[in-house]
Amino acid sequence: WQEIISSISISREIPEETLNEISETLQVRSADEALEAKFVDELKIESDIFETLILRKDVDKIVKKDFKKLITPDVYFASKKTESLKGQIFASNKDVDFKKPTIATITIDGVIMPGSSSEGTVGSDDVVKKILKAKYSKNVKGVIVRINSPGGSALASDVIWTELKKLRDVKPVYASFGDVAASGGYYIGVAAEKIFAHENTITGSIGVYSLLFNVEKGANEKLGLTFDRVVTHPFADRGSAVRPMTPQESTYFQEDTNRIYQRFIEVVQLGREFDKFEDVDEIAQGRVWSGVQAKEVGLIDEFGNLEDTIASLASQLKLPKDFDVKEIPNEYEFEYILRGLMSWSNIFGIDIDSSKFAHFKNIIDPKIKLKEGIWSLSPMLKIE
Repeated sequence: WQEIISSISISREIPEETLNEISETLQVRSADEALEAKFVDELKIESDIFETLILRKDVDKIVKKDFKKLITPDVYFASKKTESLKGQIFASNKDVDFKKPTIATITIDGVIMPGSSSEGTVGSDDVVKKILKAKYSKNVKGVIVRINSPGGSALASDVIWTELKKLRDVKPVYASFGDVAASGGYYIGVAAEKIFAHENTITGSIGVYSLLFNVEKGANEKLGLTFDRVVTHPFADRGSAVRPMTPQESTYFQEDTNRIYQRFIEVVQLGREFDKFEDVDEIAQGRVWSGVQAKEVGLIDEFGNLEDTIASLASQLKLPKDFDVKEIPNEYEFEYILRGLMSWSNIFGIDIDSSKFAHFKNIIDPKIKLKEGIWSLSPMLKIE
């Protein structure tokens, strides 16, 4: 611990006594508090840094080739072996070109989580890549976010919402709700200037809950496991699953949850143009509405499916009759798909000949004819 605070003290020019006091009392629990304590210099999202720090260009002057300047550390180190570099934001197994006026669609289907997408989850990093792709593609004239999600991480939802709000500064954004647009799913949706939903879409659930487990008793009584605690400060192991929360920790936990709820209400108030915080709070508090009810209380604008949303946006944009509609695809790596195949093969006992893995990549591109002996039945794939 002494080594850590010594390094931080030198780097951030904060006295060690101050760092220990902050740790002792858990004074810094939010980004705003981190800024005030000089732990960070500015509060910015990733695209802010990319646009202002790296490119130093106005948004309307950024083009696709600018992304060649941006690579991740793993790609950089890989380039030492392959002697090649490629821009990461547009690097994809399924890249898409927009050759004429286009409405781009971005699908958010599943639980919203930070990082990369996986089976059943939507990663905020991947969604941000899609948003930036639409933002900097000149022929993309408008964007529709197709949402079918029960929510998930508050932070991940806020990251996506923020990028969509920035996208709206450049081109119009509509939202189309599927079966469910609840909690974080609705949070993202209010970034759009117009929201379409079905009459029975599960809508709203504007609320926040936090959950911690305490397995100490079960571990003690059922497994004979006990735990010792060694900490530098009272809150060093805050959130531990092997001891009860202290009253002070419980208070902080509730305050943090309330702060996230406050942010949620403010986002809805801004996006749906409610007059007062209380107006949103009255229809929030975790309540779930049908699409019909959601329209009555002002949470959506129109009834309609994705096609209706496209037609409305095209009309607003006054696009030519031959405009394109293209979905920006998920950027799953082949290795992820292969891992999924392996997990299914283990569950169902499919006999896989590893020598045929090379042929599996053929199913990614529908233009390539499948090799004889390979066929798929979603979500399983069998190789004979």
